[in-house]
Amino acid sequence: MASLRMYRSLWGCNLHPSFSSLNTVHQQLSMLKNHGYHGIEGSLADLGGSTAKRREFVQALRDQDMNLVLGLYSSWQDYEDWSDLHGPASAQSSRMQAQLDDAAELRAEGVLTQINAHSGSDSWSEGEASEYFERVLGMEIPEGVSMAHETHRGRVLSNPFVAGRLCEQFDHLRLTLDLSHWVVVCERLLGETAGDCHEARVLRQLFERVDHIHARIGTPQAPQLTALPNCDSCEWDAAAARMHEAAWQEVWQLGAASGSKVMTVTPEYGPVPYTPMVAGTHEPLSDVWSLTNDASTRVRELFERTNFT
Repeated sequence: MASLRMYRSLWGCNLHPSFSSLNTVHQQLSMLKNHGYHGIEGSLADLGGSTAKRREFVQALRDQDMNLVLGLYSSWQDYEDWSDLHGPASAQSSRMQAQLDDAAELRAEGVLTQINAHSGSDSWSEGEASEYFERVLGMEIPEGVSMAHETHRGRVLSNPFVAGRLCEQFDHLRLTLDLSHWVVVCERLLGETAGDCHEARVLRQLFERVDHIHARIGTPQAPQLTALPNCDSCEWDAAAARMHEAAWQEVWQLGAASGSKVMTVTPEYGPVPYTPMVAGTHEPLSDVWSLTNDASTRVRELFERTNFT
């Protein structure tokens, strides 16, 4: 029977007073564990500004019996300075190798379970993308750790049809699925058009490659909702939720059918300026901390309802 492990993204956590007011990393991790998370997802910078600080963070995870999904970047580190985003495949693959070398210095055996790679640029040709993956897919990663590449806007896998062609080319290309990015890029709820066999076939082939899910519900015009849909929600939001959640269930079912025993999910809702805001004041229209934790509960309930027979 497949099991579910939930990870909490560190993105925006320090903006919530109950988290940022805690004095130590151990206390913060304990708080997240009490919310039901099995681990955290974050970048090297999230773990600390030096190897020593990062090792301390990893040890705190070990002490809490929690795991790590580590975000690595070929460019546009932590989505802040994008001046290197359009750099060539050779430079970006070298950057990824350097980050893998930094990851190897963490002494994270038994803690680090997955690498989420933010790879390449949406400006690349498919030839440049192929050059990048030819280099990166051959790189050594820590034993017992999987490496998947996120379907993030701005990246080489930001379009599902490009991603599909690259997956056909590279048998070992694995994905972190954030479907909300594809929905915004394609400006539609994917797979919703009756009779569009091509789109459904591409999505199914991509879902077979997914190792990790970022569970955020978005719409064709916005990367995330301000509230999780309920019986009183508008049909626009409810339809988006149905599409995302059906896709996640299909990923889990395909994974279980292929022999996967553990499914991993990071519910991820971003703070200002990612979240919808009040015009003029930039006040968030939702409590992102609570929204993320509520999404975690909703994903668990969805997993429990998933038919694996």
